[in-house]
Amino acid sequence: MEHNKYDLHRKVLTNKYADILQGFKETCDDRRIAWNCYQQIIAVCEAMRDSGMENNFVCCAVNKAMREQEAEIDEIIARLTGKIYEGARWVDVRKEMKGEKFTYGYVDCVIGMMASKEAARKLLREQLYDMRNELTREHYFDMYEYISARTT
Repeated sequence: MEHNKYDLHRKVLTNKYADILQGFKETCDDRRIAWNCYQQIIAVCEAMRDSGMENNFVCCAVNKAMREQEAEIDEIIARLTGKIYEGARWVDVRKEMKGEKFTYGYVDCVIGMMASKEAARKLLREQLYDMRNELTREHYFDMYEYISARTT
């Protein structure tokens, strides 16, 4: 049984985002952007599947645009929900910390899981700022500098 690569990609994306994007359609913030990006990717997958396009130049351009849209969706989800896609499931990074202070290992883990260093920097700085009252001043500035160094 032969499957089109874009049909398979659509199925993978549907499995990845089906649960996490529930309710994003009715919002009026960046979650709506994530929902719209997801709908665009699904529409492109269906269009490419139905077109039978085999031109490598066109396929590469479409694949690049889809990767960029997917990275945007992941960045919005991470920023607004604190969840990052790891392997085959969404992990709530904030819960995984279990109240521990920011550590170098935690920062490295988040950077490794995020689609881009800019998105990781933004998420980590927001989390660090949220924890500012729980950390010593020295630890706060140390972690801020470490985040900056690792994400440049």
